[in-house]
Amino acid sequence: MRSLLLILAANLYVRATGPVRLWPYYTLLVASLVANIVVPMSAFLALPGWEKVAASCAVVFAPIFFAGIVFSTSFRASRNPGVDFGSNVAGAVLGGLCENFSLVLGFNYLLVVAVAFYLISMALRRGTGFGPTGIAGRRLNGLMGTGGRAGHGACNCPRPSRSPRAHRQS
Repeated sequence: MRSLLLILAANLYVRATGPVRLWPYYTLLVASLVANIVVPMSAFLALPGWEKVAASCAVVFAPIFFAGIVFSTSFRASRNPGVDFGSNVAGAVLGGLCENFSLVLGFNYLLVVAVAFYLISMALRRGTGFGPTGIAGRRLNGLMGTGGRAGHGACNCPRPSRSPRAHRQS
């Protein structure tokens, strides 16, 4: 129930503020996951009643809120929501399969796997400065011969076409 409330809060936040850049939220997401790795839950036992609950819940549930902001913002800007939602479901399945690693690695090391997945997500995300339209993407496009233009290959086509006349060199 708390997770659903945090996802709802993230959606309402995105609707109200309309974030453009996601790198601050990726940074807060990774930082909150690292806090879960570094700060043991036993550190909260010395706190008085409601403060113990509030502090431990803030540390445990903050990643859900920031991940919700990243997803909601990305989904809002999606050009193909069906594929993106399917990718999200596939990611949830992959995350569920990775939960089995907690039996071998332990829960804190599973959080390291989660940090790795979110860093990969940030690197592949368009518009974060790291994805295909960012610094790394421009370097990759330069190596692949597209010259940083949108489209594919050396042509200026926005998307692949079956017509050979659509592929004109500029």
